[in-house]
Amino acid sequence: MSQARAPLRDEACDAILGLLSRDRFGPGDRLSDTALAAELGIGRTPVREALVQLEREGVLEVDPGRGFFVKPLDAARLRDAAPVLWTLEALALRECFPLCEAVLDELDAVNDESAASADDPERAAGLNLRWHRLLVQGCPNRRLREMIASFAHVLRRHAHAYWRRTGHQRSTVAMHAAVAEALRRGDLAGALALLERGWTDGVVEMAAWLDVGHDTAGS
Repeated sequence: MSQARAPLRDEACDAILGLLSRDRFGPGDRLSDTALAAELGIGRTPVREALVQLEREGVLEVDPGRGFFVKPLDAARLRDAAPVLWTLEALALRECFPLCEAVLDELDAVNDESAASADDPERAAGLNLRWHRLLVQGCPNRRLREMIASFAHVLRRHAHAYWRRTGHQRSTVAMHAAVAEALRRGDLAGALALLERGWTDGVVEMAAWLDVGHDTAGS
């Protein structure tokens, strides 16, 4: 894959996830690369690459000869992905610590935007993903950053659905603020402990919500 197409593939991934978040497609719906390319204004090749990537990441499933289909939300998949993502994120943060003042200021600004977006779960989920990307963007290990982004797509779908139905987003904003404050103090161990607790508590809540069948069909 050429370097020129990689950003387009990433753009297509974000756009497709946005469509899923807005219920443009539901579980079991078939996604056509041709139709998506026309709708999104992105070339068919990067859209196809985005579909392959999202299938690999567990957002979609592929039926040979028929195409790509949207997977339902799944508590077991959420529980499987979250500890891996948390472990990778912690490793990346160790590698880029300490964070510079400009990055810490940007983390605070994104978190403030997220707090102001409590009534817009789709925007809040996107800002949550952006905050976590900023947290580890200074990690020199590109492969590690790519793995984090891969697992984050699964979490983004589940978090958006949960916040949209319940509005339980304020605890995430508070956790992010506490993590940034710990990093400003140079307290890496404290920041990592806060992140781990935030991931653990959030996944427990979302998985329990899915276990009782609130949104197993939603996206």
